[in-house]
Amino acid sequence: MDRWEQMYPWKRWASAREEERADPEGFWDLSGGFGVEKGLCFLGEHGGGYGLDLSWYRGDPSILERLCDPVWSHLRCLRLRGWRVDQKMQRCLSRLRNLRALDLSQSRWYGDMRFLEQTSIQDLELAWVEMRDGGLLGIESLRGLRRLGLCGNKLTGYGLVPLSGLLELQDLDVSSNPLRDDAISVLSKLRGLMSLSVYSTEIGTLGWSRVEPWPKLEILRMDHLRLDGKVLSWIMHCSMLRELNWQNLNVGDREIGWLRGLSRLEKLYLADTRVTTEGVRVIALLPRLRELGLSETEINDHALWLLSGQRGLTHLFLQGTKITSGGLRHLSLMDRLEALRLGQTQVDDRVVPWLLRLPSLRFLEMEDTQLTEDGLVGLIAMPLLSELALLGTPISEDARQRFSIAAPRCSILS
Repeated sequence: MDRWEQMYPWKRWASAREEERADPEGFWDLSGGFGVEKGLCFLGEHGGGYGLDLSWYRGDPSILERLCDPVWSHLRCLRLRGWRVDQKMQRCLSRLRNLRALDLSQSRWYGDMRFLEQTSIQDLELAWVEMRDGGLLGIESLRGLRRLGLCGNKLTGYGLVPLSGLLELQDLDVSSNPLRDDAISVLSKLRGLMSLSVYSTEIGTLGWSRVEPWPKLEILRMDHLRLDGKVLSWIMHCSMLRELNWQNLNVGDREIGWLRGLSRLEKLYLADTRVTTEGVRVIALLPRLRELGLSETEINDHALWLLSGQRGLTHLFLQGTKITSGGLRHLSLMDRLEALRLGQTQVDDRVVPWLLRLPSLRFLEMEDTQLTEDGLVGLIAMPLLSELALLGTPISEDARQRFSIAAPRCSILS
């Protein structure tokens, strides 16, 4: 589920048609291109709405002119994924002065941002529109912009320069752009950032060595970068951090030591790093941890013993580590654990008694383990288990079907 799905309560307009009424404060989903004209007419007759999703519409783009009618004057959120953002469409959008959120992701982008100069946009999503340098020209006029998504474009550090004046910007995603070290000079000027995503860029060791820590930063996603972890010591000054993603980075136990004072940290993802059981000693002392990813690291059963006091964990990912069935006994007091990944480890049927002590577990991944049909029978007794991943286990299709009959609440993922 993407950010817009989480933030706004979308509802298919057909449900309003069936009820023969529409909430003028609703967020209406007309995406897919079918019945858009009828939907707009129906909703217009019933007072419009606060939100409208017209993604993947392939008809006449002049249909947007209807949104300039007074009945849509309280429209605040507009989603137009997959459109052609040409001059005609830009003229229509420039007239929607009260719009607060606009999503043009996966559209064909032409020109720059100057058509939005007179709008009140606070949330702008422009992911995967193949925007190049120059495409952000004019965005500096959106002084009230709070969230900006630019993932998957072709922007360089030079192309980000227009962002320098957006001092109110709180949430920025520039992931999967060909950004290099010079981009840091622009990003460091955005002192109000609370969330920053820069994964899969080309910002390297030199760039990150020049960072001035963001004082309000709560979420940092910087996985899949090529850098020397020794330049990340500034992370210890990001005292407000709640979520940190360091997956597939060249970081180890020394770098984990810099997290010691981050007492607000709730989500920590360290898959495919050099972290060992020694680094887990620091992680075990983080007081608010809820989600922890240690997949493809060198941790062992002793690391699980160190984590045994983290009773507030809800998600724990341990795929591809050196843990065994016996090590899982250290998790038996984690009564809030909802999701557990154990794939590609040495666990077998002996893990089942310890899993039965996790009353809140809803998702369990056991792919490429030695779990057998006998162990699968034991999992029937798990009260809330709803998803079970068994790909690569020596369990027959007949045994899976018998499990599904005995535990109809649980879906087997293959």
